Amino acid sequence: MSDSKTHVLVVDDESELAEILCEALEMDGFKVTSFENSVMALAKASDLDFDVVISDHHMPGMSGEEFFHRLKSEIERPFLFYLCTGDMGIDSSEFEKAGGTKVVTKPYNIFELSSEIKEKP
Repeated sequence: MSDSKTHVLVVDDESELAEILCEALEMDGFKVTSFENSVMALAKASDLDFDVVISDHHMPGMSGEEFFHRLKSEIERPFLFYLCTGDMGIDSSEFEKAGGTKVVTKPYNIFELSSEIKEKP
């Protein structure tokens, strides 16, 4: 996904963290769209041509994991989904078996995450 047309959706209710992540991704050449919660992101997702989702897990209304499952059922084309959490109770192998890309433990390195996205096919 190394070209500058890769579109990343950032979904995080912590606006300051989301802003930092969005700015870093944009500086790295990605197109970025941000949402403050998963409910809003789900409502708009079908109208967006995105390639990657980076979502916080703990959010009001719908968790990142619930958002992932709803998005997978509504969007038929492939996309990468990174679930960011400090919750060690999430089974990353089950998440990946369900089609998720990776569970990312907070705090994470934004630049390493960006590099990883670029390396994915």
